[in-house]
Amino acid sequence: MSIEKLQESFDTFIEKYHPTLEFRPYQKEVILDIIKTYLEGEKDTYLLQAPTGSGKSVIGIIVSHYLQDTGHTGYILASDLSLHAQYLDDFLKYELSWGNIKGVDNYTCHVNHEKFSLGDCKNKNMSYEAAENLPCFQFCGYLTSRKKAIAAPVTLLTYAYALIQRNYVEEKMQASGRGVPFPRRDFVICDEGHKILEIVQNHFSPKVGWDIYKKAVKLIEFIKTNKLPMPKSPSFELQNVIRDILIEEDKDKLHKLLYELQGRLVDILGAAESIVEHSKKKFKEAVPREWLSALGLKDYLKDVHCKVEDYNAIIHKVGTDKLIKNPQDADNITFNCLEEHYMMNKHFHRKLGFKLIMTATMGDPKTFARSIGLKNARYQKIPSTFNYDKSPIYYYTGRKLSFAEKEKNLPWATETVGKIIDDEKENSGIIHTGSYEFTQRLYKSLTPFQQRRVILYEGSSMKETAIRDFYSREGSILMGPSLLEGLNLTEDRSRFQIFFKIPYPSLHDRYIAEKLKHTPEWYDWKTLVLILQGAGRSIRTPDDYARTYIIDGCFSILLKKNRQGFPKEFLDRIVILNS
Repeated sequence: MSIEKLQESFDTFIEKYHPTLEFRPYQKEVILDIIKTYLEGEKDTYLLQAPTGSGKSVIGIIVSHYLQDTGHTGYILASDLSLHAQYLDDFLKYELSWGNIKGVDNYTCHVNHEKFSLGDCKNKNMSYEAAENLPCFQFCGYLTSRKKAIAAPVTLLTYAYALIQRNYVEEKMQASGRGVPFPRRDFVICDEGHKILEIVQNHFSPKVGWDIYKKAVKLIEFIKTNKLPMPKSPSFELQNVIRDILIEEDKDKLHKLLYELQGRLVDILGAAESIVEHSKKKFKEAVPREWLSALGLKDYLKDVHCKVEDYNAIIHKVGTDKLIKNPQDADNITFNCLEEHYMMNKHFHRKLGFKLIMTATMGDPKTFARSIGLKNARYQKIPSTFNYDKSPIYYYTGRKLSFAEKEKNLPWATETVGKIIDDEKENSGIIHTGSYEFTQRLYKSLTPFQQRRVILYEGSSMKETAIRDFYSREGSILMGPSLLEGLNLTEDRSRFQIFFKIPYPSLHDRYIAEKLKHTPEWYDWKTLVLILQGAGRSIRTPDDYARTYIIDGCFSILLKKNRQGFPKEFLDRIVILNS
């Protein structure tokens, strides 16, 4: 189709379905380019770097609607539940009755009021098809959403749900000769695309620790207590395997131990099937609480088994040299895979159709494309339409807070932050500290008056409370190491932000350390993206404004090496201050 005919077809489509839609600058041109790229079929991916305020969700929705109207099917993927909810609001706004679904435990069973994985029909081991004939079906959030999501031409999913359905569920269904509920569709809209690699890596990174053993012991004790069939008791072998995994460092031996763990879990899960069968026969009405707890233990161990099984298959293919044992503490290990291109291709790219990958913070597009294993993509960038005249980025040169120089420069750095806080005495703001250690040391250096303005947190549970407190107090300052994403601080909610420490990923993480050795450009790219994400927390609308202060002199090195990765609107705002 020529661009002229496409333009004509698209205008007719808009007039029919969205006659009141007012496109933002560049939106319509980009939408047409995406559709044209898809229809030509020469590229399998479209990379779109679209700054905050450019209307990424509208672009994804209108592209999806036009393609649906011309006979194509697709998915829209959201990185978290808040973004999922935003898309649902847009569906209502544009009168689109598309499907949507989240993970099973975001839904509650109407009969027993448990999470759906422990719902009444699940406890009775009923198929989804059989459950549709139950009286409670019409009240079941999960089953009704699932049915609509399967039938809809365009369906909104979370990335996690999509990865499960397009991999584990598809393989199990095909092995049993049954139809796949969520098959490969023609296209997929990937929002928050800078998170894709991290999402896929985390999804296929099993966690091994003593919790597995403790839950397995509880499950086996339940089976024995209720005199259910137990051909053997594998808990002793499981204990030995987990102990050996925690202390072993040889990668070949670790891979063998992970296979052994997989086998022990198969034994336990095989015995646990008797719980399902007996609960189905024994309890015609409500399943007792202790049986629900046992079924919950079974689901936990099943999830562990799936992740270990997937990981073993990946390492078997790419080699044990790509196995990363990543201790989280003395009792818990996360296993990562260094060969991410294979993992991305097998479990993401090949499982989905034409991909529109959108993000506000892509950094250098070539580095980003390499990081997620793309070889055949078209790239486009929407210029920012924000007014940054009142949003300078001040950065201080020379005083680094690297490990080698932090003790020498910390007194100057904390004093400088104190002066900024006093200068911004009437304004709310945020401070990106980089670590809890820096958070505490910076806080202790402040005067009592300055401390009264500061809201701290430690851990994700306290963070939510701290954010609510910050929203309710004028002139307050939210300070911590994990404020770079997810905050929407419009107008007076935040008029300044301080990067105390450049957010380089921690090299105490073995996966990060190995990634740095093999792909050093990724390490800088990741840091750059985190800075861009953090810098965008306080400027959310075209005429919004906030001052940004970068204290750590390490920024000079990052900027010199990766200048091409920073957007022009970021570089143009930089004001260099001599420390």
